[in-house]
Amino acid sequence: MVDQYRDERGETALHKATRQGSVPIIQCLLDHKANINGRSTYEHISPLMIACKQGYIHVVQFLLEHKAKINLVGSKDNKMTALMMACKKGHEPCVVLLLEHGADISLRNKNGYTAKDLAQAERHDTIVQLITRLCLIFTLKIRFVYMCVYWKSFIYTPPILILKMFSLKKHQERKQ
Repeated sequence: MVDQYRDERGETALHKATRQGSVPIIQCLLDHKANINGRSTYEHISPLMIACKQGYIHVVQFLLEHKAKINLVGSKDNKMTALMMACKKGHEPCVVLLLEHGADISLRNKNGYTAKDLAQAERHDTIVQLITRLCLIFTLKIRFVYMCVYWKSFIYTPPILILKMFSLKKHQERKQ
């Protein structure tokens, strides 16, 4: 019921409250069943995207605590996510919060740019470094998991098979 009224841009009261940074009004609207992930009809942006674009960290935190979808994509014209908007505008606290909540850094906008690319283009070096470090940590975690799986299978291999593998390898080396 709360979402049925929209302005000329297709924004609901929740979009407007988010633009104002008013958490009490946002809370009231959510209590009255406003759609936290509702998109405007013109730009197809969600309240979370608006909060990230404005740099309202307190609103971003509140929306994420109330289960706002973090990886929604905006209009066909730009296909921007909340993370991309925060990176482009240089709102580092919002970027950190979105990354902590699992924002996808691999998504690309209409022009093929990632959030990191957008931050780099706007010369927001701290954000670029933050995302670069996150990518490195993620890569190291994957490698660690792979090594654990590999060694776990090796450890649980019966000793007789390990001996056969080594003796077969030595036998093949002697033939060459």
